[in-house]
This record gives sequence, structure tokens and C-alpha cells, in this order.
Amino acid sequence: MLRAFLLDFDGTLADSEGAHFAAFSAVLAPHGIHLDREEYFRRYLGVTDRECLERCLRDHGREDLLPEGDFLLAAKASEMAGRIAAGIRLCPGAGAFLAEASTVGPLGVVSGALAGEVDHVLRQAGVRELFATVVAAEDVRRGKPDPEGYRLGWHRLRAHLPDLEVRDCLAVEDAPAGIRAAHAAGLPVLAVATTRPPGALGEAELVVASLTDVDWVALRSEQAFRRAR
Repeated sequence: MLRAFLLDFDGTLADSEGAHFAAFSAVLAPHGIHLDREEYFRRYLGVTDRECLERCLRDHGREDLLPEGDFLLAAKASEMAGRIAAGIRLCPGAGAFLAEASTVGPLGVVSGALAGEVDHVLRQAGVRELFATVVAAEDVRRGKPDPEGYRLGWHRLRAHLPDLEVRDCLAVEDAPAGIRAAHAAGLPVLAVATTRPPGALGEAELVVASLTDVDWVALRSEQAFRRAR
């Protein structure tokens, strides 16, 4: 039975992955690393900023910059803050989806983004009060596809719904790493093809083109929770 939701943030709720790409590009270009947009969306989505940076440096043969990781991440956070201040919109259908979901049960965010970034965008959009909890990069030791974030989010939602079973909490994701993280934690997944093609999201129980396409009758049915094989 559908009773709660844990949602990814970047690319799922917030139309922010392009801003993250631009922020990383601005920070890395002076070091001779020129990111390709398709490579970024294929290779680096669904992980924390630190994991993204470290993977990118290794992929581009710049392991010598790894000791400067904290400086580069601070610079990226500063770049991202400017883009958030300029305005980050919610993804199509996200507002209506959240309004409907909040009538079902408690909501939480599970994201590899920084807590301040998530909070700022949700407040800009006027939906922060709909969320019982936000699990952000600072809250976990390991990012997706590790299930730590989803397990923590589920435990926090149980403070609001003590008898919540993990199978009754739906994860909403846009990237394969996030789908795997949610499944490893025992949650069924609704995948949204906003940043990756539907074929890349086939591990999820349900795949929709955007949150505007969610069939709430189907979502509330037990059929929605039968994991695709």
C-alpha cells in the first residue's frame, strides 16, 4: 500500500542538472578539463558532488588535482549558489505531483546535493513545508547507488508514520544510480525520464516521461509495486 514518498531532487523535482553541469564546467575549465554535456548526463548523474568531482578528475587524467578537492568543491558550490539565486524551477508537473502525494502520506527528499541548495530551491518554489525530512550530501558517508540515504530517509519518515513498511514507501528517481540505491534499501521506484532516456531506467517498477504523466490510480495499485525483471 502506498503510504509515503522519498524523492530525488536534482532532475527529479528541480530542473537543476543543467545548472550543476554549468557550475562544474566553470570550475574545471581553467584546469584544462572541458566537460561534455552528454558525458556528464550519462556518467555523473545521481552521485554526490565529491564523487562527481573525483570521478571526473580520474576520467580526464587529472588525479593530480585530487588534493585540491575541497577547494574545487567550494568553488563549485559558490558557482551553484549564484545559479540558484538567479532561480531554479521545479521540473514539469512536480508541484502538482507533490500536492497530490502530500495527501497520501509524508514526503522526504533523498539527494546528493547540499542541504542548503535543496532547501533554497524548495523554498523558492513554495513547497518546502510539504517535506517532513531532507536527506542531503552532508547526512551520509556514501552517496548513491549506496542505499544509506534511502535507509536514513525511511527511518526519518517513521517518526511521522511509525508503522511505515519500506515496501510502502515509493522512491521517485531520474537516474540509474538512484534507482539502484532505492532498490537496495527495499523501496519500489517510479522513474522519471527527465535527464536519461526511458531505456536507461528500466530497473524501475514504473517509468514516466515526466511527473505530469503519473497515473495516480495505477500508482496507488499493488501492481505498481511489482518490481520489473
